[in-house]
Amino acid sequence: MRKIILVSLTFVLLGLVSQVSKAVDEAVYIDVRTWLEHKVDHIDGDTRIHVSEIVDGVSEQYPDKKTPIKLYCERGVRAQTALQKLEAAGYLNVENVGGIDEVRESRRERQVDG
Repeated sequence: MRKIILVSLTFVLLGLVSQVSKAVDEAVYIDVRTWLEHKVDHIDGDTRIHVSEIVDGVSEQYPDKKTPIKLYCERGVRAQTALQKLEAAGYLNVENVGGIDEVRESRRERQVDG
């Protein structure tokens, strides 16, 4: 009987771990660079909202202020400005992940590790 309970608990815990890691992977990546920069080089599937329009754009597309949002630009400077604007607007789960090349590299590493 104990084995059945332990096996059941193991499956429940594995399911919770899977949900947590899935939630981490479901963060929204937003490129805050200009339209032209994005046209020249971008990451497929990511949203582009210029830093000057960040609060309006994010609140329109992602009204839940708990949405995990990862911001990037060329080197991370504009992403930091966007982060500050979003935090001032009440967003709770915003991160500056630096420049576009860093984002690409971290995603490659996650794909290899995961």
